Amino acid sequence: MKTLAFSIFNKEAAEEYFNEIKAKILAFDETAQITVEFNNQNAAEVSIDSKVYQQDYLFDKFFPARLAEKDKELMPSVSNIAFLIRVRDLPISIRLFHILNVAGYEYVGDIASLSGEKEFRKLRNAGKVSFTELNTVLKMLNLKFGDNPLGPYKWLPKNVAELSEKYFPTPVSVQKYIDELS
Repeated sequence: MKTLAFSIFNKEAAEEYFNEIKAKILAFDETAQITVEFNNQNAAEVSIDSKVYQQDYLFDKFFPARLAEKDKELMPSVSNIAFLIRVRDLPISIRLFHILNVAGYEYVGDIASLSGEKEFRKLRNAGKVSFTELNTVLKMLNLKFGDNPLGPYKWLPKNVAELSEKYFPTPVSVQKYIDELS
């Protein structure tokens, strides 16, 4: 059995969320046993036991926004797993991709360091339409401009490519992550 603790902000919303996840896990693996215990208003413990799958696999599959504990130690500057998404894997136009690529923005964490429209429009060929498109994509990821106060490139952990590949190996995995957020 594997148990992980989660910080929560709203107990009712967390109960609803965990019940949805519980149903998904049971639909995926009927042998799984899942318990959710709320320790107080700000914490919940989720335990999973399965005869078919490794518990870490189930946690990674059904709690995609959680970073593995060992990864947190390696990358204290990554406050949101979405920062690890490569720009090339985002559902954006070729024009916007080119703007970001030429400016050297490789990960969403770099983009989230921009302060807003004024700073974005300083990039070569960046205009209002491109800004609107990028802002929409950031909202789909539950991010906004300025969410990464460390600035571009300064937030990067040493193993960013490896972590990005682990959590978002393909553009399809990025789209699944976006779908789960909405």
